[in-house]
This record gives sequence, C-alpha cells and structure tokens, in this order.
Amino acid sequence: MSWAYDVSLACRFTVGTVFAVSFITKVFGRAAWQSFRSWLARLPLPYVQKKGTSFAVAAAEAIVVALTTVSVTAAEGLAVSAVLGATLTAGLVISLRRGSREPCHCFGSSSDPLSWQHVARNVLLLVVALTGAFCSLAHATANPASAVVMAAFAGLAVALCIIFFADIIALFRPGPAMGTRANPNPSRAHLNPR
Repeated sequence: MSWAYDVSLACRFTVGTVFAVSFITKVFGRAAWQSFRSWLARLPLPYVQKKGTSFAVAAAEAIVVALTTVSVTAAEGLAVSAVLGATLTAGLVISLRRGSREPCHCFGSSSDPLSWQHVARNVLLLVVALTGAFCSLAHATANPASAVVMAAFAGLAVALCIIFFADIIALFRPGPAMGTRANPNPSRAHLNPR
C-alpha cells in the first residue's frame, strides 16, 4: 500500500507545518506570548485560567512538530496532534456556546472574532491528523523521491489553506461590487441626476 505512505507523508507535512506556525507565532517575542496568554485567560473556560495552560498548549504544539518530523514517530505525532486538535476544537465550541467572540490567537494576534469558521478549520486539521495516523499504521513502504516531493507539496498546500482559512473564506463572502461607492447623503441623490 504505497499510497498510504504518500497520504501519511502529506498529512505529516500539513500537521507539522500548521503546528509549527502556530507555535512560532505564540512564542515569537514577549508581546506575542503575552497576547496569547491573555487571550486564553479571557476565554470562558475554567481550565484555561491556570497559568500553566499556555505553556502546556505551546509545549504540545512543539511536541507534535518534533514527532511528525521523524518517520519513526510519525504515527505518534499524528495521534498527539489529533488529541490536541480535538481538545482545542472542544474549547472553541464551548467558548462560542458561552457567547465568547474574543479574536482567535491561534496563529498570532488577530482582529477576527471567534466564529464557527475557526471550529471548521480545526475540524479539517483533525480529519487530516486522523487520516495521517491511520495511514501511518498501514505499514506502507516508501515511494520514489518524486512521489515524496508531490506528497510534501500537497501537504504544504493544505497547511497553507488551513493557516489562511479565514482569508480564503473572506474571498467568497458577498461584499460591495467593485467600483461602486455608497452615496454619503442619500437624501440629496435626486439633486444630482446623471
């Protein structure tokens, strides 16, 4: 089952890249770290109020990156990422149900309020992690280098889609038509016929 190796490798690249970017944006400087910690503290979840939660999340992300990088520990890394992803997704769902709209700090600070699209993004990452873990257990043999390169590119492409999920969704939202401007004073529109 050589296809299982390719799928597993693509999933490893996706999960590793997403969690690497997430980890780096949290720990890249004192301001980023403080922003992440204060965001966690504002979420309406009792277990995130503890000081060690931010360290635990960052450490888990670093562990996922390390484990998914090495072939021998890939299945474990994908399994850990699935558990972490499920936990983070559950936290987002609970926060949303309790009315929190704090901007998400999953990939650095953001002004986008927490929404169900963040949950959808996490579910997508969770599906990738579970798929990769399942394929890693299939005892597949490595493929030629060309197939490995294709799997790596596919994994990185999916990772970028997950990281920029909100921006991609925004492209498909209806908005004002190009080249149109709202009339600043609609009551005087009849005075300036064209």
